[in-house]
Amino acid sequence: MRKFFLSGTFILLLYTTLQAQITLTEVMYNPIGPEATDEFIEIYNTSATDTVNLRGYRVGDGSLQEPIISPDSLYYLLPGQFAVIFDLDYLSQSNSYDDLIPASAKILAVDDKTLGSGGLSNSRSETVLVIDAAGDTVSSYAYLPGNPPGISIEKIDLSGGDRADNWANSLFVNGTPGRNNSVTPKDFDLSLAPAASFLTPQQPRMGQPLDLNFVIRNRGRRDAPGGIFSVVLADTINLWHESLPTLSAGDSLFRSVRWLATQADCVKIRAQVQFAADEQPGNNQFDGQITVSWPEQAVIINEIMFNPVSGAPEWVEVFNLLPMPVPLANWQLRDASGQTGEVEAERFPVLKPRGLAVLTADVSIGNFYDLP
Repeated sequence: MRKFFLSGTFILLLYTTLQAQITLTEVMYNPIGPEATDEFIEIYNTSATDTVNLRGYRVGDGSLQEPIISPDSLYYLLPGQFAVIFDLDYLSQSNSYDDLIPASAKILAVDDKTLGSGGLSNSRSETVLVIDAAGDTVSSYAYLPGNPPGISIEKIDLSGGDRADNWANSLFVNGTPGRNNSVTPKDFDLSLAPAASFLTPQQPRMGQPLDLNFVIRNRGRRDAPGGIFSVVLADTINLWHESLPTLSAGDSLFRSVRWLATQADCVKIRAQVQFAADEQPGNNQFDGQITVSWPEQAVIINEIMFNPVSGAPEWVEVFNLLPMPVPLANWQLRDASGQTGEVEAERFPVLKPRGLAVLTADVSIGNFYDLP
């Protein structure tokens, strides 16, 4: 009797452990594509050694859970393997995630037209459930609506349970179906982002020194040696290149790169961190655009005709103080009440160095003045 009791206990514990290996890891409730086909639920086998038979498993919401179907009739989920579960119509009517799902992941479906009861809601909270063949809930998560289209919800620590603080929005559009979640800490992961005050000054002008501010963070679980930080302007100007010191796990560096803007323009900027061991290179780069304005008092109001003779138009004369031409297209005149008028490019494309221009809303001004 003693031997039988111990054996039965072992069988019970083994069964419970196998069921607990299957965990819910990602929910796409608001896809970019059709919701009838492109919603998905992802599960994962957390075991390093045991395969789990998914035959008889069901997934869905709090109102309806549907049996899982395997298109290849194979229901085994290998140790460390992801499975992505779609509505059955995805297999014949959509390919939105085909390029994202690795060959190592298992593709499954539900035996119905939608996931859950009428699809996963975008407007109210729903609980997504994974239920085993014995009818026990092995994993669940109650998500809150509000994600932009294409942003899924991902589990952070795949073995960390279903608590609310173990979930976060995916860092990637269309999520990470069938592969490591974007929010799961990696061993090696350097990231780059603009600092809260990215530009100093915030409205840069030509001839001013400008500081571009960045934060480099080690989001990985291990120290990161050998990173390289670089900044390139307008695709060709190598503004900065630096070999970074070893960054300990969880630490960050602040970097401020100075640039003297020599002309007024919209300038493309690309900043990036290169790190050979990085497991998540998608957060290593920043692409942006800096608008550099003309210096203050570059163009001044030189004369105003606010009370013309009868029938003649009002006008404003402007003068370019700079020794270079200034394009006036899309410049505006604004009065104290906030009313504005935009300079027409075809009439005043460029104001010459030390040149004058007369701006008016009435083309008949040539009838009253001998203008060049």
